[in-house]
Amino acid sequence: MTPAVERAFGAETLGRLRRRAEQASAAGQDTFAVPEAAPVLERVALLSPPGPLRTEAQAWPGAGAGYHRLVRLAARAVAAFSGPGPPGEAVYGPKASGELEPMLRLWPWVLAMPTTIALTPLELVALRAFPVHPLGVLNEATWADGRVCSPAEFFFHDLDHARFKVREDLRVEGLEIADAYRDGTTYDAHTGAHRVILPEAAGRIGATLWDRVAPRRALAGELLAVTARLGEPRAAAAELLLFEILCEKSHPLEEGVLARGLATEAHVAKILSKQASGFYGAHAPSATTLAALDEARHVLERVL
Repeated sequence: MTPAVERAFGAETLGRLRRRAEQASAAGQDTFAVPEAAPVLERVALLSPPGPLRTEAQAWPGAGAGYHRLVRLAARAVAAFSGPGPPGEAVYGPKASGELEPMLRLWPWVLAMPTTIALTPLELVALRAFPVHPLGVLNEATWADGRVCSPAEFFFHDLDHARFKVREDLRVEGLEIADAYRDGTTYDAHTGAHRVILPEAAGRIGATLWDRVAPRRALAGELLAVTARLGEPRAAAAELLLFEILCEKSHPLEEGVLARGLATEAHVAKILSKQASGFYGAHAPSATTLAALDEARHVLERVL
């Protein structure tokens, strides 16, 4: 990890956040302090035109540096940002914005942390060991999931992924919550709104996901060490597979789950399908990386 990522999402930092959050919750407080997120509020202030939102962002450190206010301010700032952005209809805002408050109610056991840091695929794979989900706070349009996303779309794209990661983490614990997708869509024609799923998780999590961090970190370390030793193009292929399974498909860092995912060619086929559709844009994997996917799959499978 880069020094910036280590400061924001390293194990020691996240451990401190966990302890601080649990202590605040046990004391009956309605939030906890995250002064480490000051750079996010600096960007929120820059994104916001002069007025109440900028004033509130600038006052955040002296007003307790609260977690819940941090996330809400970040969401408001990207939604209100009027800088140049891509044409086209918003997708992720309508789909996932309704999950923001339900996600916030999952603290201290699940945290959503706004960040200005551009995390690499391998950093996101390593972070999958923690019940902490980054929400990108950008100041320009950025490619994500097959399209150019405005700052608001990118933020809610991250929240969309986060809710499914929570769902898949709970499935390992034997706790089922509904899938937002039915018949291929999250839109419910009966209600005229997109489905939200995280309210079903409220009060059902406890410390179990934090208790899984140590073995998940160990597994991530082993997988990433093997990946680093492969050499190109197999290393890039292994990275692409891990990112697809753990981040794009939201599966947890669990040996059994990964073993099942790597036992078939399904994820290789999905990556090839995405490549054919232009999903990766300018970040498309090379032909040699794609050709090495199946070999990399077998190498990773032997780790489990």
